[in-house]
Amino acid sequence: MGLEKCTTTDKDFKLFQTECEKWVKKFGLVGWEITYKHDDEFEDHCATSVIYQEQRFCDFHLSKEMDWNDKLTSYDICTFAAEEVLHLLISNLVDLITERVVTDSTIKQEEHNLIKILMNVFMKQDFAKKK
Repeated sequence: MGLEKCTTTDKDFKLFQTECEKWVKKFGLVGWEITYKHDDEFEDHCATSVIYQEQRFCDFHLSKEMDWNDKLTSYDICTFAAEEVLHLLISNLVDLITERVVTDSTIKQEEHNLIKILMNVFMKQDFAKKK
């Protein structure tokens, strides 16, 4: 079974946006200006995040057309959204990797920031189940 062209609808885009917002909130990614685009700017990707770390600005793109293995489902759209938000979550760490001068303390600080975010998400879920 080969790839086929799939088209995303306005309903898919709304779901993508809603799911992105859910994960941004869940991960506590505050202080970001985020926009959502339903376009074909990045033809080789189902969804893309364009992150401007210093400006704290991010564009989340859902492609209008993409090559996909099967008919797109709402689960696929939700997965695209979660993946793009995860790119935003680790964007500071990725930026550190590309810097010419990075100190051990800077790396440790970002490592702990990421751990705190993930613990907050997963511990809240765990505590909610125990109540």
